[in-house]
Amino acid sequence: MKSKDLRIGNHVYIDDKEVPVTAADLLTLSQHERFVMEKELMTPVYISESVLFRLGFKVEFDKAPLRVYSLNEFLLTSNSQHTFNLYVGQAAVGHSIAYLHQLQNLFFDLTGIELIKE
Repeated sequence: MKSKDLRIGNHVYIDDKEVPVTAADLLTLSQHERFVMEKELMTPVYISESVLFRLGFKVEFDKAPLRVYSLNEFLLTSNSQHTFNLYVGQAAVGHSIAYLHQLQNLFFDLTGIELIKE
């Protein structure tokens, strides 16, 4: 995981506990990268159905192998490779994603609103 991929507030695992990233965490991660330390400080949170439900997404369509989740005008489709694609209306946004911080970043970039777990 790279510091450039994260923003303050993104959820990651630190010491096996899911937490929001702080400014201090980003600074520590950046220094860790600079000195090429081997141990991972943070690991990403995979997007799962339970994560999506906590974010407020609902199942919009479910017919194997496709499942579609919705939150307002946003649609998130899952596929058999356990990756997701984000759509606003009919337009795809970005590339396939697998991690919560990627979804949080895309959502924030499009809306200016934080996608925070409840």
